Amino acid sequence: MINKEFIASRIKDHESNIVTKMWNIQSKLENVIAMGRGDTDLDTPRHIIDAGIYALNNGATHYTHPMGLVELRKAICKDIKMHGGAQYNEEEVV
Repeated sequence: MINKEFIASRIKDHESNIVTKMWNIQSKLENVIAMGRGDTDLDTPRHIIDAGIYALNNGATHYTHPMGLVELRKAICKDIKMHGGAQYNEEEVV
């Protein structure tokens, strides 16, 4: 629970928004998967957690270019070509 002592008076008594209300209801139910916020009921696989930790420990702490990483876009193009048959270049992939 939030300590209301540190919340500005203009919002201290403000009623929670609908998302918060729904989250509170959902958290009390069993076998519910919240689909609205893009979150699954699956835990993040360990190798992804480890890769994130490795990246952070090695300086990946800033935003990338708005188009994303060139290496990743090239890999996506290669994967699409291999599995889907379409051909794109990295400038066409966001």
